Amino acid sequence: MNKIIKLATQITECKFGDQTYGTLPSGKRIFSEEAQEYFNKKVDGLLNSNTITKEDVYTIANKLKLTITDDQIRMVLELYEGEAEQDPSANWSQVVENLIYSL
Repeated sequence: MNKIIKLATQITECKFGDQTYGTLPSGKRIFSEEAQEYFNKKVDGLLNSNTITKEDVYTIANKLKLTITDDQIRMVLELYEGEAEQDPSANWSQVVENLIYSL
Protein backbone atom coordinates (compact mmCIF):
# COMPACT_ATOMS: atom_id res chain seq x y z
CA MET A 1 0.00 0.00 0.00
CA ASN A 2 1.15 3.46 -0.77
CA LYS A 3 0.54 4.55 2.83
CA ILE A 4 3.18 2.13 4.13
CA ILE A 5 5.76 3.27 1.59
CA LYS A 6 5.07 6.89 2.55
CA LEU A 7 5.43 6.02 6.25
CA ALA A 8 8.73 4.23 5.64
CA THR A 9 10.13 7.28 3.90
CA GLN A 10 9.19 9.54 6.81
CA ILE A 11 11.72 7.97 9.19
CA THR A 12 15.26 9.05 8.37
CA GLU A 13 17.98 6.68 9.56
CA CYS A 14 21.06 8.35 11.01
CA LYS A 15 24.23 7.22 12.77
CA PHE A 16 25.96 8.88 15.68
CA GLY A 17 29.07 6.99 16.71
CA ASP A 18 28.00 3.39 17.19
CA GLN A 19 24.34 4.35 17.72
CA THR A 20 21.78 4.21 14.95
CA TYR A 21 18.65 6.27 15.32
CA GLY A 22 15.71 7.43 13.29
CA THR A 23 14.42 10.95 12.94
CA LEU A 24 10.67 11.45 12.72
CA PRO A 25 9.16 14.17 10.54
CA SER A 26 8.70 16.20 13.74
CA GLY A 27 12.48 16.16 14.24
CA LYS A 28 12.32 13.88 17.29
CA ARG A 29 15.14 11.34 17.39
CA ILE A 30 14.23 7.77 18.21
CA PHE A 31 16.81 5.04 18.56
CA SER A 32 16.82 1.73 16.69
CA GLU A 33 14.57 -0.27 18.97
CA GLU A 34 12.14 2.62 19.39
CA ALA A 35 12.16 3.31 15.66
CA GLN A 36 11.28 -0.30 14.86
CA GLU A 37 8.54 -0.29 17.48
CA TYR A 38 7.13 3.00 16.14
CA PHE A 39 7.17 1.70 12.57
CA ASN A 40 5.55 -1.62 13.54
CA LYS A 41 2.71 0.14 15.37
CA LYS A 42 2.08 2.47 12.44
CA VAL A 43 2.17 -0.36 9.87
CA ASP A 44 -0.13 -2.53 12.02
CA GLY A 45 -2.57 0.35 12.19
CA LEU A 46 -2.49 0.81 8.43
CA LEU A 47 -2.79 -2.88 7.62
CA ASN A 48 -5.62 -3.48 10.06
CA SER A 49 -7.57 -0.33 9.28
CA ASN A 50 -9.71 -2.02 6.59
CA THR A 51 -9.60 1.10 4.49
CA ILE A 52 -8.77 1.32 0.83
CA THR A 53 -8.82 4.28 -1.49
CA LYS A 54 -10.19 4.94 -4.94
CA GLU A 55 -6.58 4.91 -6.16
CA ASP A 56 -6.04 1.43 -4.66
CA VAL A 57 -9.03 0.06 -6.61
CA TYR A 58 -7.94 1.82 -9.80
CA THR A 59 -4.40 0.43 -9.46
CA ILE A 60 -5.65 -3.15 -9.09
CA ALA A 61 -7.99 -2.73 -12.09
CA ASN A 62 -5.07 -1.43 -14.17
CA LYS A 63 -2.90 -4.39 -13.15
CA LEU A 64 -5.72 -6.66 -14.30
CA LYS A 65 -5.89 -4.65 -17.54
CA LEU A 66 -9.54 -3.85 -16.90
CA THR A 67 -11.38 -0.58 -17.38
CA ILE A 68 -13.35 0.45 -14.31
CA THR A 69 -15.85 3.29 -13.92
CA ASP A 70 -16.25 5.62 -10.96
CA ASP A 71 -19.55 3.88 -10.11
CA GLN A 72 -17.83 0.48 -10.07
CA ILE A 73 -15.04 1.87 -7.89
CA ARG A 74 -17.66 3.24 -5.50
CA MET A 75 -19.30 -0.20 -5.35
CA VAL A 76 -15.96 -1.88 -4.57
CA LEU A 77 -15.31 0.65 -1.80
CA GLU A 78 -18.77 0.05 -0.31
CA LEU A 79 -18.47 -3.76 -0.42
CA TYR A 80 -14.82 -4.01 0.62
CA GLU A 81 -15.12 -4.23 4.41
CA GLY A 82 -17.77 -6.99 4.33
CA GLU A 83 -15.76 -9.00 1.77
CA ALA A 84 -12.55 -8.61 3.78
CA GLU A 85 -14.30 -9.95 6.90
CA GLN A 86 -15.61 -12.98 4.97
CA ASP A 87 -12.09 -13.99 3.86
CA PRO A 88 -9.64 -13.01 6.62
CA SER A 89 -6.83 -14.98 4.97
CA ALA A 90 -6.91 -12.82 1.83
CA ASN A 91 -4.83 -9.67 1.55
CA TRP A 92 -6.46 -6.39 0.58
CA SER A 93 -5.50 -6.61 -3.10
CA GLN A 94 -7.02 -10.10 -3.44
CA VAL A 95 -10.27 -8.85 -1.94
CA VAL A 96 -10.33 -5.88 -4.34
CA GLU A 97 -9.52 -8.14 -7.29
CA ASN A 98 -12.37 -10.53 -6.41
CA LEU A 99 -14.78 -7.60 -6.06
CA ILE A 100 -13.75 -6.18 -9.43
CA TYR A 101 -14.27 -9.53 -11.13
CA SER A 102 -17.69 -9.89 -9.49
CA LEU A 103 -18.98 -6.58 -10.92
